[in-house]
Amino acid sequence: MQNNQILTTELYHGTDNRIFSSSEEERVFLANLCSDIADFSYQKFLEDGFTSMSKIFDYKKKRGDALGNDWFHFTTCFQKYDSYKKGSPYYQYDNFYLTDSKQRAANYARSSNIFGERGHIASILYHCALKLWNVKQETDPAMLRKMEQFEEFGNQKTEPIILVFENIPKKYLLKESGEQIDWEKEEIWFTSPDTTNSFRCSPEFSISDFLSSVIPI
Repeated sequence: MQNNQILTTELYHGTDNRIFSSSEEERVFLANLCSDIADFSYQKFLEDGFTSMSKIFDYKKKRGDALGNDWFHFTTCFQKYDSYKKGSPYYQYDNFYLTDSKQRAANYARSSNIFGERGHIASILYHCALKLWNVKQETDPAMLRKMEQFEEFGNQKTEPIILVFENIPKKYLLKESGEQIDWEKEEIWFTSPDTTNSFRCSPEFSISDFLSSVIPI
């Protein structure tokens, strides 16, 4: 019975209004574009020897100076994308996520200038690759066109927003890993004001059904 009950606390999702207001076709195009750019950049680092996080310090000695202050952001994003490519359940970018922290949602919104975390990671890996190699001179016309489209969208004025959701049935909320929540045993953890939680939404979840407001930030 617990799964049929309503979560009374507000949940949030940080994004960019350009993405939120775009059509489904446009969102699919942007998602695929970000994936192509991320895959291309990720592969460049693999080819150059950054094949595992165990080699991070050797790689920093070799190329770290060229990245300067971007080094920290690069390694974080590389770790996340490497986990995604290896099938980690915690990095699945085709799913919709919510959090009970408005501040966490705001942070995600500010980094969603291209296409959420997927686009943020693609942007960091791509711009670091640009610093290290002549990637635009080493690629085919089709990929070069994708680079141009990616940069064009990334250079547009950002419109970060927080989507606020209310009265969501618990049956639509999963753990970040995609596992079911046992609400009878885990209710206290997932509703405590002393913890910050994120949820993956089930495929049946509908944004329009539970969206209560949109907050520009």
